[in-house]
Order: sequence, then structure tokens, then C-alpha cells
Amino acid sequence: MIGKLGSIVVALVGLVTVCNFQLIASANAPIFTIQPRDFAGASAISLAHDSGLTIPCRASGSGAISYFWRRNGQRIQVDQRIQLREGNLTFTGVIKSDESNSYQCFATNQYGTSASRLAILQVHFTPLSDQAQHKYIAPNASAYLDCFIPASTAPRPSSIYWSDRKSQRVPVSARIAISIVTGNLYFVYAKPNDTSDLHCSTQFPLSQPNSNTISSTTITGPWQSLNVTGTSVLSEGVNITEGPVNQLVDVGDNVTLQCIATGFPIPTIQWQKIGGPLPFGRYRFDQWGRQLILTNVQMVDSGNYSCTVMNGGTPMTKMARLDIHIDPSWEVPITDTTQPILSDFMWPCRAGGSDIRYRWYRNGANITESGKYSLFSNGTLLIRSLQQSDRAVYTCLCSNSHGNLVSSGFLNITSSKPYFINTPLAQTILFRGSSSVIRCTVGGGPRPIMSYQKDSVTLNTATTNKYTILLNGNLIIHNVIESDAGVYRCTANNNLGSIQASGTAVVRNSTLFTVSLTSRSFRRPNPFTLACNATKDDTLNAELYWTINNVNVTNPRTIINTVGLNSTLTFVNSTLVDTSLYTCIVATYVPNVGYDRKMSTAVITINDIPDPPFNVSSRNKTKSSIYISWLPGNSNNSPLKKFIIRYLVASVNEWRNADNDVPISATYRGIQLSPWNSYRIVVAAVNGVGTSRNSASINCDTEADVPYRGLGSVRFFGISNDNTAVQIIWVSNWIYDNSIASNNIFGDVNEVSIGNLERLANYTFRINAYAEGGDGPYSDTVWCYTGQPVPIRVGNIVVTEPIRGQVRVRWSTPATTNGPIVHYKIDYAIIDVEGNLGTTVTNRTVGSELNFNYYNMKTGVYRFTITPRNGNGYGIPRTIQANVQGNGPQAPMNLRLVGITTITTVTVAWDVIEIPVDGFIIQYRLSTSTSSHENITTLLSPTSRQRTIIGLTADTSYEFHIVARSRNAYSLPSNAIQARTQAETGAQVTPFYQEPWFIGLVGAVGGLVLILIIVFLVRSTYKRKSKGGHKGHYPLHHQEHRINIPEEDKPEIPPPPTEDQDDIPIKRPPLPHDTTYTSNEFKQADLDRESLDSMDEYADLPGLSKFNEDGSFIGEYGDSRYDSRSQYNSSNHLNSSTLPRHSRPVSPASTINPNNSAFSTFV
Repeated sequence: MIGKLGSIVVALVGLVTVCNFQLIASANAPIFTIQPRDFAGASAISLAHDSGLTIPCRASGSGAISYFWRRNGQRIQVDQRIQLREGNLTFTGVIKSDESNSYQCFATNQYGTSASRLAILQVHFTPLSDQAQHKYIAPNASAYLDCFIPASTAPRPSSIYWSDRKSQRVPVSARIAISIVTGNLYFVYAKPNDTSDLHCSTQFPLSQPNSNTISSTTITGPWQSLNVTGTSVLSEGVNITEGPVNQLVDVGDNVTLQCIATGFPIPTIQWQKIGGPLPFGRYRFDQWGRQLILTNVQMVDSGNYSCTVMNGGTPMTKMARLDIHIDPSWEVPITDTTQPILSDFMWPCRAGGSDIRYRWYRNGANITESGKYSLFSNGTLLIRSLQQSDRAVYTCLCSNSHGNLVSSGFLNITSSKPYFINTPLAQTILFRGSSSVIRCTVGGGPRPIMSYQKDSVTLNTATTNKYTILLNGNLIIHNVIESDAGVYRCTANNNLGSIQASGTAVVRNSTLFTVSLTSRSFRRPNPFTLACNATKDDTLNAELYWTINNVNVTNPRTIINTVGLNSTLTFVNSTLVDTSLYTCIVATYVPNVGYDRKMSTAVITINDIPDPPFNVSSRNKTKSSIYISWLPGNSNNSPLKKFIIRYLVASVNEWRNADNDVPISATYRGIQLSPWNSYRIVVAAVNGVGTSRNSASINCDTEADVPYRGLGSVRFFGISNDNTAVQIIWVSNWIYDNSIASNNIFGDVNEVSIGNLERLANYTFRINAYAEGGDGPYSDTVWCYTGQPVPIRVGNIVVTEPIRGQVRVRWSTPATTNGPIVHYKIDYAIIDVEGNLGTTVTNRTVGSELNFNYYNMKTGVYRFTITPRNGNGYGIPRTIQANVQGNGPQAPMNLRLVGITTITTVTVAWDVIEIPVDGFIIQYRLSTSTSSHENITTLLSPTSRQRTIIGLTADTSYEFHIVARSRNAYSLPSNAIQARTQAETGAQVTPFYQEPWFIGLVGAVGGLVLILIIVFLVRSTYKRKSKGGHKGHYPLHHQEHRINIPEEDKPEIPPPPTEDQDDIPIKRPPLPHDTTYTSNEFKQADLDRESLDSMDEYADLPGLSKFNEDGSFIGEYGDSRYDSRSQYNSSNHLNSSTLPRHSRPVSPASTINPNNSAFSTFV
């Protein structure tokens, strides 16, 4: 009986323990309903405020709640000035020592103490210095007046302005600035009318905590004076008087970076982000470029920002760091929990944000690292070997430099025999090939020890990776197979008791994706299709559906076609906003559990070539350089890679690259120009899709300048059979977009012979070039001995490649060697895709050999130069350019057009001799361009033999070729083909002969010719009639055939004409008069004399022929012919204002005297 009673008592105790656990779990520890707020920044409390202050605090929870406060970790003692009223901390008056960033409220009930967030109290004190400045400066010099706001002033003023003795505020302009940081007044350059007495006024926010409003107060500094007098300065270099300062701001804030610069002329200011572009659509410039304003800043906006100022001299740059901060926000706050006695408890606490730090409290006391507690940097608290004494309220505080949060929870310690929270299902479905769970969730204290049996056989969970038992008792079976089906029994034991339960498990096929989504990019407005296919177990039901950004698809431009678990989603007329997270979801219904969802996701990016840069402008132009600035356009969902600055020079209709690799962080760039030219300059952007359209162009003209580079490699040597002459050869270093050398002494040449020298004598020579702007630098001085000739050029050069990588160069002996050949110098250099020469490699033959072999040559285009040498020196070089197959792959062949060419696409196909290792790249350029080809595709598969090229421009001719790549070595290009895209509908070009203007012109010319013919016929007829004779003058050679007509029937014969009959005027339409040449400045040179066979009525020009009455010409071709260029001065020294600007010629010698430039030789 006693034993039975003992059993009953134990059972009752267990029941009471469980019931006690349930009651405690439903209890409420103190939870703050009103957290202490900050009084800082615009809400800071002024010392002038005397109406009291209340820092609120309120909590809810079971039973009575009491409060206390700490400041800087020390408990606040209440007195007459500081009171505690229902949790609120009240001040009847605020003093400077009340300032702190660590006011904390604590609330206590029967379960423990909770801690609040840390509140900041900032006490406002805003004195201005009584210092004053009185400055005297010269006109056009820079100056500033100091507002003398102490650096420690907090919060900073909300408004700053300067005013004169008439209370007129100083207006901000391009020439006058007021710092938003220091309040200083800056004159970029001063004028005499700036002389004045001025003072600084600052407005500070004034918080009214009782009414929860904010007003302002104004503090004014002492009078200061600025006197602008004396002689004006002509110029003053730039100086950044206040550059941008480092800032730490919250995500979503607006940020102003300031850069104030002085100098005369007024400097221009350029902003850029180091290492990246300014955020498109979220920035603007204000205050004449002195402020860069970023709106709604995001984490990607963190980084270094620089401002560069310039006014024609040396630019100046300053930089500041912008850090974007995220306030703390809860990801895993702590809550009430119950844990078994004697267990180790890992209590997670995690917040998102920047630089989060954690602090833990137990009943309001700080928890520190010890044998009992471990604190982890991720916020987790480890409590070892839980005891009943560990029952308490715990608080986790997360903080960073901008804020802090708290969450609290009650930790209950349970001591009971094992009990079920969730028993095993009657039938659990295990999915083949995956990890599945047998549910057997238990509680108890100490934590129960779990064991499992399958089909009455105990599972080995300790030494195998097949099974994992979770702390809550559940069993995970990994990599499920058919034999895992069966009856499972779980058993939970601790020192207070044991429980068991069982359930059946069956194996079913997993739901799997056979076709899943992959992240891809598409170019607008092209359609795209996503495919998603899945399989499932035949005994289970499943549904497939799509979401975009986790929302069901409702876009009318989508077409979803689903058959079973096979589905496609097609988007038509794609736009940039269709860039989203696309998800294919298969939901499988599992009996007794619910829907098991599996997802395949992909980020689909819709992109396009970037929008062209805008706001392109120029500044700081010199004779040979200019700064170009711009703002980037939208990158269109493909990150920008670089900018390209292009230009057209003079009348050459081909865009050239001034800078082909401008980093994306740049918003300005200095480029080199050439003197005496007209330029059109544009900027283009490049992203992963392609190159943007050119920006709007700007025009600039450069002035003439002296040749700014000397001559290179000047060589002198004697001439065969002439002991009194030397031959001079030099390399011209001109950049031929600029001043072009022309005729003077030797003209635009690079070789000349000078005769009539002393025979067999030493001479020294030097050469310089000069142009319209003046003389250029001299070459180095060299010497020459007359009568010692060197060889002329070698004969034809032949380059062959017997086997790949081996190159043989052969040539023939110069026709004139002027002595025995010592050796030949063989130079070669590789020409890159831009046409630039690489490093020159030099070799020599042994003696007078006429060939040279190279081995292991790379694929490329080579330039070989052979220079013979005799005892007098090196002779004249000869150069040849050759393609070398080298060690690279064989070039593709038979590139051709296939399929249909559309307005934006071209399809090409090609053949190969050998399959490359890496693949192929298609390159292109405009058919009218002479620049190098650019890649239009990424690396294509080695098995590719056809490709459709997209994104082309309508009605445009292109040239394409293809190269192969193996192990990063490129082949020579294939054959080039031409292709023209179709014109857009309605944009067909009408032949000129069908144009209305041409038809009208032909009609007018035909009408004029007809009038002339009629006039000529009328005049001729009239002449014949007027010379025909009188009555009886008709010839009668055959009298017998005369017809007798009665006199009364004969017609009346008109009277004979008088002597001045020919003076009778002929009626005709008035002739048109050409009014084109009515100026007194008419030049004979403007006429083509051979085209002047016309009547003077139609071309009333001086010195032309007149008509006789019978239509013949008087002086049919006028005076003797003359030189059409006789109006020009024969002097070579032309007025530069009349000269045209020229572009770069193919060679210096191809340009004839456009700029009065030449080479001179000084002996």
C-alpha cells in the first residue's frame, strides 16, 4: 500500500510540475510599451528652456511594476529637480551636466527586471565668438570672413546668413559662397563694390518638449569689415578653401557634399565618385557646382567622393569619405522561453544594421563573460548547466553609432519527466533521395535522451551519418532509400521517467525539377521565355505556378502555358522594369502535413545599351588640350564599363577616339588636341550590352601653335659618286591633326639632299620644323663626312612560314651597296588591333646573308624592317608587313551571310580547318570606318558555326570578320564580309531623280531651253522675210509653166522694206537677269571660263561676249585665257585667318602648304 501510495505521490508531483510549468509559461515579464526617446539634434534641449523636461518610460506585465533609471550606468537619485513619476523621468530645469547619451529605464515585476533602450539627452549651448576680422584685399583677389562657430557646437545651426548694416542679406552667387559647415563667407574673387561691414547670423532649432514642437533662435556675431582696394590682380590660382568632409549618414537620408574654391577666373568644379559612377537619378549639383547632393542614399553609395577645381592652371582635388549607415532592426529578438534543467542553453539574439554590437542584462544587471556565460559577437548568449536560480528576465540590447533596440524574455526552468509536444504521425512520407523527418517532439527536464527503433531494431544514431536526432527529439533520415520504409518507435528518457510512441513511414518519389530556371539577361524589347519542368510521385498531387518578385503573375504581357508540371512563361515587348526575381513553384500536397513547396528561382535582367552621356561641356581650352565634362546617362540595367571620348577633326567624316578607356567614375577628362584645328567632340558610354549613341556634340577651335615635338632619328650620310653632297633622312614626329608642315626650305618631307658642300669634309647638322605659330624645337646635332655613302634599300622582301610558328624572311642585295655589306639588321614588331606597333626586336645576320629564320612566333600581324650596313654605316631601310599564323589556331574561313537580314540583326556562318580550344569571337565595324574592329559577341562555343548578331542599327552597312581562340591565343581574322541592315518601315530612300526638287529643276531648265529655241526661230524667220526682194523678183526658169492669174485675183503685194527694217524690235518675253554676282568684290578666279558660252542677258557678268543681231557672238570666247589662281599672292607666307583647318594626312609629305609650315636645316 505504501508502494502504491508512493507511486501516486510521484505521479502527482509530476503532474504539479507540468502544470506549474504551463502556468509560468503564460506569465508576463515586464515589456516596455513606451521606450525612452532621444532629445538630440533638432530636438536638443536649450539652456534657455525652463519649462521642464520629461523622458518617458512605461511598461506592461503581470502584477505591480516598479521603475528606476540609470545615467552612464549609475543609478539616478531623485531630488527636488529630478523626479520619477510613473516610470517617467522629469526635470524641472536642465543643466549642462545633465547631457548624456546613456539614459536607461528599468521596469521590475515578480518575474524580474527588463531594461529599456538607451536614450540621449543633448543640452543646447550656442554661443558665437566675439572675434572680428578687418581685411584689405586687391580687386580680383579671394577673401573670406569667419563666422566663428565653435567646432563643438551641437546641434549645428539650421540656417546661416550674412547681412550688412542696412540689414540686406549678402546674396549667394557664382562669386560669393557661404559654407553650410562653418558659416564662413567666401569671395571667390572680390570686386570694389564688395567693400562693406558685415556680420554673421545663425539660426538654431529650439525644442519645446511639452508641446512637442520646434521653434528657432537667432544668434548674431560681431561686425566685420572687408575693404577691396588697390591694383587688380590679373589672375589667381585655384584653392579649395573648404573641401568635402567625411560623413556618416543613414540609409534613405539626403546628403550634401560641399566644395568651396577660390581663384580668378572663377574656377569650375567637377565631382566624381572614386571607383564608380554617381548614382543615376539620385544626384544633382547645386550652388554653381559647389554642392553635390545625393538623395535617398543606399549602401552602394558608400565610398570616396572627390571634387576637382580648375581655372586654367594646375587643378586641385580634395576627397571625403561617405559611409552609409543602417539603423538596427530586429531579425531574431528574444522572447519568453522554457528550457530543461541541467541543459546548456544557446539563446539567439540577432539584429540587422551596420556595425551591430550586443549587450545582455539579467534582471537589469550587465552579463559579462564567465564560466557561466559566454557572449558571442553574433548576439547569442550561452548559459551553461541551467539551474532554477537562472529563472529571470533577460534583456538583449543591440546598438550601433546611430541607435539601439532592446528585447526582453523570461527564462523558465522546467524539471519534469518526458512529455510529448508532437507525437509521430500515423503515416509519415519520406521522400526518396532527400532528407526527411520522423516527428517525435518531446519536452522535459533534464532534457530527455532519445532513442529510435525501426521494425523493432535499434538505430545506430551515434556512429553513422544516416541519422540525426535533434534537441527537440525529432529524427532526420538522410538520403532516403526504399528500405527506410517501416515502423519507427521513439523513446524519451530522463531521471524522472520515460515515454514511447510509434508510427509508420512510407517512401515516395521526391518532387524534382527536371528543367530549372537560371539567371539570364535579355535586351529590350526582345521577348524571352522561361521553361520550368518537374516530376512528382504518382500517388501525390502537385500544382505548378509562377511568381514575379514573390507576387502572382498578373502582367498582361506575360503568356503562361502549363501542361501538368511542364510550364513556360513568355514575356513580350520586354522593358527595363521587367527585371525581377522569377520563381517557379511546385506545391506537393503531403497528407497530414500540408503543402510541401519547392522553388526554382532566377534573376532575369532586361538591359540595353546605356543612354548617352548628357550635359557635355568643355572648359580650360588651350592650344593643344581641353577638358571635357559630362554626366552619365542611365546604364539600363547593365553596369557601365567605361566612357569613350570621340572627335571629328576638320572635314574628315570619321570619328576618332581621343580616349578609349575613361573609367566609369570620371565625370570629366582632359584630352590632347592639336593646334589650328576645328573639332566636334562627343562622349559615349559602354556597358556589358554595347556602346551607347554619341552624346550631343560640342564644337571647339584650337589656335595655331609652334611645332611642339622635335624631329627624331636624324641621319646624314654621303652620296655615291658625289664628294660634295650629303643625304639627310629624319623621322617626323608631328601629330598630324595639328599644324601641318609645308613648303619653305625643304617642305613637308623627311628626306633631302644638300649639295655644293666641300668634298671630303666634316659637317654638323641640325633640323627644326616651323609652322604658322612659330619655330619648333631643334633636332640633336649630328655630323657627317662627305664622300662616304651607305647602301641603298635592299631588294624585295619575302616573308614565308614553312611550318606554323617558323618564319623565314628573305631579301635581295641592294642595287647599290657603295662598298662591301658588313651585315643586315632585321627588326620586327607586332601590330596590335589598334594599329599600334609593339616592342621592336632587333637581330643581325652573320655577314651578308640574305635570309633570317624566326622560331616559335606568335600569331599576329608583323612589320619587318631590313637595313643594310657597309663600312660607312647603316643604309636606307625597307619595310614589309606580313600576317603570321604562328602558334595560334587556324583562322576561320568562308565567313558568309545566311538567313534573312532584318533592321537590327544579321546572321552569319563560317567554316573551320581546325576546331579551336576556347571558341570564336565575331568582330565588326562600320563599312565606312577605318578604325579597328570591335567585339560584337562574347566568346562563342568551339562547336558554333552560325550566329545571329543582334542590336544593330537600321539601314546601316557593317563589316564583319571572325577570329578563333585557343588557350588565349588568337588566330588571324577570317575573310571580311559586308552586310547592310534593312531600313525601318517608311524610311526607304527615294532615288534623287524621283525627288520633287529634281523634277522641278529639270522642268525649269527644259522650259528655258524651249524659250531660247523659239526666240531663235522667230528671229531667223523674220530675217529671211526681210531679205526676200520686191515684186517681179521671183525667178522663172520655166516660163512655159507660168500660171496666168487675173489681176483682180492677185493678192496685194506689201511695200518693200525700208533701209532700217532690221531695227524693228522683236516682241519676246523679258530675259532673266542673274543677280548672283552684283558685288564689287567679284573675282575672275571664281568663274570657269570654259562654261561661259551664254548670252549676256542670262549672265550679266563683266568681260563676257555679246550677241550680234543674227545670234552670232562678238568675240566668241572673249579675251585670252588666264590663270584661275592669279588672284592669289604667290608668296608662301599666307595670312593665317584665310587658311582652312586640316585633318591628319596619311604622311607628312601628302599635305601641301596648308599652314605655312616647313622644315629648316641649319649647317
